[in-house]
Amino acid sequence: MQTKLSRSTSQIIAVPALILLLLGALWCSPQLYQPTLALIAVVSGSALLWLTFSRLKNTDFFESKPSLSPVKHQPFRRWRWVVIAMGIVCLLFMAQGGSPPDAFWTISDPLRTDTQFLLFCAGVALVSIGFMGVPSRRKVSGASRSQLTLVFIILLGFAVRIVNLENELHYFLDEMHFSDGITHLWKDPYTPIFTPINWIASFSWLYPFLQKFSVDIFGANLTGLRMVSVVFGTLTIPAVYLLGRWLFDRPTALIAALLLAIFPPHIHFSRLALNNIADPFFGTLALAFLARGLNRRDRASFVIAGVCLGMTQYFYEGGKLIFPPIVAMWMLWILVRQPHNRRENLRAFGVLIAVAFLVILPLMMMLGAWQSAYIPRSESQALSGNSWKNALATHDVAIILNTYWTDKLQPAIEHIISTPDTSEFYYGGNTALILPMLLPAFFVGVVYVVWRRRVETLILPAVIILAVFGNSLIENPGWTPRYVVAFPALCLLIAVGVRVLWRYVSTLSVPSGGRMRQPIASFGAFLGINSTGWIAPTLLITLSLLSLTYYFFPHMTSYNQQIRTFNDHQDVGWRVNDLPEGTHVYLFTIDYVFLPHYSGMENFWKRPLNITLVVDGQINFSLEEVSRQVPIALFVMAEDAYLISDLDFLFGLPEPQYSPYNVPIERQYILYYLPALSDNSGG
Repeated sequence: MQTKLSRSTSQIIAVPALILLLLGALWCSPQLYQPTLALIAVVSGSALLWLTFSRLKNTDFFESKPSLSPVKHQPFRRWRWVVIAMGIVCLLFMAQGGSPPDAFWTISDPLRTDTQFLLFCAGVALVSIGFMGVPSRRKVSGASRSQLTLVFIILLGFAVRIVNLENELHYFLDEMHFSDGITHLWKDPYTPIFTPINWIASFSWLYPFLQKFSVDIFGANLTGLRMVSVVFGTLTIPAVYLLGRWLFDRPTALIAALLLAIFPPHIHFSRLALNNIADPFFGTLALAFLARGLNRRDRASFVIAGVCLGMTQYFYEGGKLIFPPIVAMWMLWILVRQPHNRRENLRAFGVLIAVAFLVILPLMMMLGAWQSAYIPRSESQALSGNSWKNALATHDVAIILNTYWTDKLQPAIEHIISTPDTSEFYYGGNTALILPMLLPAFFVGVVYVVWRRRVETLILPAVIILAVFGNSLIENPGWTPRYVVAFPALCLLIAVGVRVLWRYVSTLSVPSGGRMRQPIASFGAFLGINSTGWIAPTLLITLSLLSLTYYFFPHMTSYNQQIRTFNDHQDVGWRVNDLPEGTHVYLFTIDYVFLPHYSGMENFWKRPLNITLVVDGQINFSLEEVSRQVPIALFVMAEDAYLISDLDFLFGLPEPQYSPYNVPIERQYILYYLPALSDNSGG
């Protein structure tokens, strides 16, 4: 009787809780932004939802975790020590081969970059095999329905990341650092692979080294440059599935994988040639295999977790700063809360830490030898900005705290739920990271995870909190690239909210024992609804279509306008690349032109562009000075009618040509192409 009464009371409380969370989501949207009302609604709704969960404390919203029999540890035979030693030798020899000659450990001439990479891969593989041993053979069963569903989701994620990759965003979006990195590697095959690219893109050469192979395959174009990001972005989908499977259950993991596959910000950065997208892949895998290792107690999981944790140090700085403390806090909590397994846990965590250290060792050695900072971007932008410096100058604690909240912490929080990308360059658009239609599920997921107070699931809000706090300590806390590291955690929390909300519908028919019926029958039934299994796939398909439609149409239309505040001078370079080599190009403009873009394009395409910039809008050359024995391309601003008239008088202009690429018409230069004449008589 008490159970039924509690369940009935919880259902009554849940209605206003969900209404308040829905209102909070609406007031968080940029179009209806009311921060005070949103805060009140979200806090009140979360409190009521907490009370609802407390009333249903015996209800299990998730299936039992996948049960696999623990793998027996193989004895640490002598050959494994030999393999580990060989791996360490490879890593050390690789590090000294990329160090300067005056480093005390340098014993050979500089090694080629590809040799450094091969030695690094061999060293990591040998260390992993040595610590892991030879895995025992397991019987392979046929593909289950959930596995087939995951394959479909992965294929969907790959499709939306590769479709129209070349032309949807035909613009070097801060990607020329990496195309310049490729051209540098072409010219200098002895580049130390783990030293910074430059003082702005202060990341290792590892990412452009990988991109070099895709450019060799697909060509020196945006597709070749961005393909590595497509691969990393797609592989993060099964990674988030694995993490969701071991933290919650298979249905939640599938929902999280689908949400990440259609998550607009993750799609976006999977389609850019920036190394930010590699961080969440390795970090999510590290957390997933740590969770798997704690469940199965097998050394292989801890070894893989250590490798992935070490690899988070080789790309963007978000991975360097967020995942090691998350893993450390998780392990420390386990050691404190499980004193009966402390020796076994210490042994397992020791393996993870040892492997991660050996993976990171070449990076630390090479950076130390070249006297390079470990996190240079964070150090250069830590607590910077005029407002912050002015606040510090007052020495008033109240002013400093208020400035920190207003200019640093609040924008970082708001970017997740309410405020668009403040750079209007890297992601842009008119929405925050989480679309308004998913915000209620996100709030529910956060409340549920915090209410359960299980450390293995609290790592998800911890990742987001560290990302928010870390970005609040540097300049421009509302820039989207700095949050890519938290995308899997966001999607997992939304998936938890979806799962809890959907399963809550079936509490009316739950037996007094409290555990909900197992999913049966149809594809949609994995959410726990027996008689209406068609509802789940319908809702998920609708959600996917809405999310993808938003990204590829309203978002990208707006974004292509936002990134081009001037006429697109990059587009001129791309169009010149389509013209015959040797064409003399004249660009008449009064807009901003970043000339290093053209030199970078010339190096990337291995051809001169021959662009002459005419910045005053006047014709400063006469017909006699222009050789007509070579083709001429005149790029003119569409609104400069007087200049077009003068050029027509001088040259007899042909029909204007417009960009074949996806560039807004109002941001294009008009092209007049004049073929070469047989003599130099003009006309």
